[in-house]
Amino acid sequence: MGILNLLDFIRKSKGKKDKMLRQVILFDLSNINKSFLKEKGEYPDVLKIRTFIQKRNGGKHIKSIIFTSYDPDNRKQLNYLRGLEASCGFEVVKKPIVKVRERANWGDMDFEIANFIKENVRNYDEIIIVTGDGDLVEPLKEFKRWGKGRVVKAYGVTRKSFNKALHAVSSYPVIFLEDCWDYIRSNRKPGKRSFGHLRLIPKEAKNGSH
Repeated sequence: MGILNLLDFIRKSKGKKDKMLRQVILFDLSNINKSFLKEKGEYPDVLKIRTFIQKRNGGKHIKSIIFTSYDPDNRKQLNYLRGLEASCGFEVVKKPIVKVRERANWGDMDFEIANFIKENVRNYDEIIIVTGDGDLVEPLKEFKRWGKGRVVKAYGVTRKSFNKALHAVSSYPVIFLEDCWDYIRSNRKPGKRSFGHLRLIPKEAKNGSH
């Protein structure tokens, strides 16, 4: 009986493992920073945003991917992105901005995010997306159509920058990050060398803590 009980336990444990929710957080960092810079004149702290979201989803670690454009001439931005990858457990998908007449234009990451969703439609049960961009509605709808129980949780940035079409695709009421601004703010205003897109490497990254 002891062996049979052990085999039954292994079978049930495997079944539970197979049913584990596969989650991912997608950060549209270009949209996040642009929206908060316009509304608040400051940057948010992406580490604090991740902590806030994880606490609302059981407190466990969730795979987190940042999508962002960057200025190739700004070393601080590149160092910051390297710090997020090396020390903070983020994956970073990035592309250089396009400069027109010596001015850096904001680069959106709609194509890259949409492509990730389409390529990984079978790999996740739940997508938590942080954005205000309505161009991602169709890829998210396609993700939900792939099977029963597919969940999309949308976290908006500010209400003014939020595309209302995202309400329809979110499986739950949208949560706006501006409502917890005092918690997620980075307390750093743009400087002359700042692109207004990424802030300096935070203490957490420098210390190597998550």
